[in-house]
Amino acid sequence: MLADNLASHDAVNLKCASDKHTEHLHLLPCSVHHDGPAKTATYFVPDSNGTTSTAAFRGRQLQGLAVALPPGYIGHVVVESSALTDNAAFEHAADTRLELLSTELFSKFT
Repeated sequence: MLADNLASHDAVNLKCASDKHTEHLHLLPCSVHHDGPAKTATYFVPDSNGTTSTAAFRGRQLQGLAVALPPGYIGHVVVESSALTDNAAFEHAADTRLELLSTELFSKFT
């Protein structure tokens, strides 16, 4: 898990691969043991009444509330990339650096 990996590193390098801004980002309160593309636009379609959203995931009803990031903040959807090994700005061992790749940006999530 990326969160566990971040704690064991002294430095993180974030590279932006895209300036694509996503409108629909959902944080699910569960673990999904899948690492790859999913047809979420087809099977996960929240119904919004203005303040809250409801949807079903694998037969379980979910309720969500849109949360906007504070003004001036931008969220990044990241994937783990290779560790940095040739950056002279870092004087730590290679296993203390982590490279992340930003694939999408967001300003709110549900």
